[in-house]
Order: sequence, then structure tokens, then C-alpha cells
Amino acid sequence: MARKGQRTGIFDLEDVTETIQLPSFEGTFKEEDTILITPPKLMIDVADLHEGKKGVEINSALLIVKEQMRLSGVRKATISEYIYTFKRLVDAMKIEYVDDIKLESIFGWLASLGDISDVSKQSRLRVIKAVLNRFYDNGWIERNFWKDVRIRVDTKIKLPADEKQLSILLSLLDMADFIQFRDAVAVLTIYKTGIRMNTLIQLEEKHIDFKTSLLLSGDIMKNHDVLKLPFDDELALNLKRLIAQNDIIRNH
Repeated sequence: MARKGQRTGIFDLEDVTETIQLPSFEGTFKEEDTILITPPKLMIDVADLHEGKKGVEINSALLIVKEQMRLSGVRKATISEYIYTFKRLVDAMKIEYVDDIKLESIFGWLASLGDISDVSKQSRLRVIKAVLNRFYDNGWIERNFWKDVRIRVDTKIKLPADEKQLSILLSLLDMADFIQFRDAVAVLTIYKTGIRMNTLIQLEEKHIDFKTSLLLSGDIMKNHDVLKLPFDDELALNLKRLIAQNDIIRNH
């Protein structure tokens, strides 16, 4: 059993490095430094950008947005992708000022991309919108006219895994290794009961009635409703083995 203060989740143990010999049950199985927060050091004053008659110069705007994203903790790779993609729009449509960006500019650029998939166009549009949202938040654009621009994408419905695919997956796992055994039981639990991943990781021994089913309380359910899910003897046995091994690890 878990000691006082220990987590009691069924699938929450991870710090195991050695191979574990799982016992059979009744002969059923044979075998950093502190981050210093400082004011942003922008090379251009945002207020100065509003004084020009022609509006905000696009390269200056991108420079500020780049710095804002960096200070917001956006990943370097993401920032590079956003600036690179937006500059492609700027260069292709010969845009010099933020006010030059119109719906026609966006549609014209997307059309100039040629024969690429709608999914790729949708991805690029998402980036353009993200940068334009920064422009809007900074007060450089009065109306977010791009908000309702959409690219329709036909999505394919992914078929659920069948027992053959599940068997192939489980055959690749070493059941003598605790982590792989735990993952196998997790996959079986999801497959045989249909519970959500978030519910799975909150599952505890108190939620299991080995004679009947999973008794899921509202605090671990998305809709907060109590749910009873039956399962078969094979899953019950594997859950018992996992719980027994959890107890061994916690006691150790």
C-alpha cells in the first residue's frame, strides 16, 4: 500500500529503471538560474510609429512583434516561422506599411502559393492571422478584418484501432519491464472501457470493483457524472498485477 502522502494513481509511477520480474497470479501466466525580468529593449519606440502620415512601416512593426513574442516566451523556432511566413506575404504583395494590408493582399498571396494543399494554405493563414492579431493589439490596425477568413479543409475520419492492430502493438512491449507493462495495461484499459486519457491518469484503486467494473466518480469525469464501465477478466487480472507491482515499488 502507498505510504502517507504518496500518490495513489494506478498509472503514475515512472521512476523505475531496473527490469522487474512480474509475478504470475494463480498460474494464469507462464512467463537554472533565476530568470531576470527586465523591461523590453526595443530598438524602436512603439509610440513613435503612430506619428508618420503613412502609418506604421512594416519592417519596424515586425521587429517589435518579434521582440514581443520573445518576451512572451514564444519558442525561437515558432517566432522564426511566423516572421519568415509574414515576410513572404510582405515581399510578394509589395507591402511597405501596415495600412497597406487588406483582404485582397491576403487572398492574393494565398493564390500565389500555387498548387499546394488546402491544409498547407490553412497553416500559413494561421500564421498570418497570428501576426495580424499582434498588430491589432498594438493599435496599428483599427479592425481585425481577417478574423472571419477561413479555408475549408476536408478532414478524413480516422478509423478506430481493431484487435489485430492492438495485438501488434502489445507484442512489441516487454511485459517484464515495468514501464512497458504499465503502458500495455493503460492501452488495454482505454480500448476495453473507452475512458478518456485524462480520466485514465486520475484512475485509482478506489475506482475499481474487480468483481464488476470501473466505478468512475464525478471528480475525474469531464462531465462530472458518475459512470460505471464493465470490463472483462483479462483486464481485471492485469490491473491486479499492476496494482501489486505499484505496491512493491512504493514500499521500496
